[in-house]
Amino acid sequence: MSYVRIALASLLVGVVVAPASRAQGLEDLKAIFNGDVEALNAHKPDAFVASAHDGIIIFGILSPFPVDGKEEFRKVMRQYLEDYAEVAFTPTNPEFSVSRDSGIAWGHYALVTKTKDGPREYAYGRYSMAYTNTGGKWALAAMHLSPLQPSYYMDF
Repeated sequence: MSYVRIALASLLVGVVVAPASRAQGLEDLKAIFNGDVEALNAHKPDAFVASAHDGIIIFGILSPFPVDGKEEFRKVMRQYLEDYAEVAFTPTNPEFSVSRDSGIAWGHYALVTKTKDGPREYAYGRYSMAYTNTGGKWALAAMHLSPLQPSYYMDF
């Protein structure tokens, strides 16, 4: 009889606590993501990289080759932001998902850049950012940015 009570109590805890825990994890993930976007747009590469996992992997428009590790990520971001007087990364309809210690943010983006002496340039694309939760703290583990071809978004 006590085994049945333990099983029912465990089930009840899982049903009541797990959704609250997932909801909090989702809110924490959104806060980290939004903070990262704010740091990027404010030209603060060290703040942008602060949430990165030591073993982060980056693919996409920032480098023709994968960027491996937090220090390489920091170097790439510093160089990228030095090349532009303005950077405005705007997620459009961001999506988020959390499953235990893994989280992902994905969606489309609009990017406006301006070199120090050049015109503004506009680009659109897709992003995915994978996070891991270690010790109650979300860390960016992987990031992929892929531009859409102009012909794709010019038809809208």
